[in-house]
Amino acid sequence: MPNTTVPAAAEGVPTEAIIEKRISELVNEISELLDQYPRADFVTIAGRSTKQRPLFGAKVDGGAVWDIPPSAISGILSVQDLLSETADIARLVNMALDSIIIDEEVKAIIAGMYAIEKRIGLAMDGLEKAKYLARA
Repeated sequence: MPNTTVPAAAEGVPTEAIIEKRISELVNEISELLDQYPRADFVTIAGRSTKQRPLFGAKVDGGAVWDIPPSAISGILSVQDLLSETADIARLVNMALDSIIIDEEVKAIIAGMYAIEKRIGLAMDGLEKAKYLARA
């Protein structure tokens, strides 16, 4: 990719037209690079004075998803492990409850345990979607 230089204005300060032309050239270069970077469909770039890093994004299900740092992905995976362990514990408690004589109190505990399992399942589904969106 050629890195062309834009001629400076006579007084040494580039005009808006020169700046816009150079930005357009850089956008074309960045577009070519994005085609080679499978994790991103687009990038937003802020002025250097904002001290913001470029944000990469991808289009998923018609919406935009911004770049997720590896530490966040690691956190998602840790939470998924904990939820999986919790689901296993809930199943063990349910098996123990199933072996006792069932009265109204035990039925209430069983209903509560099933509700906990259902919510754990929903949380796991949410984490799966987050992993997909993060392309982990």
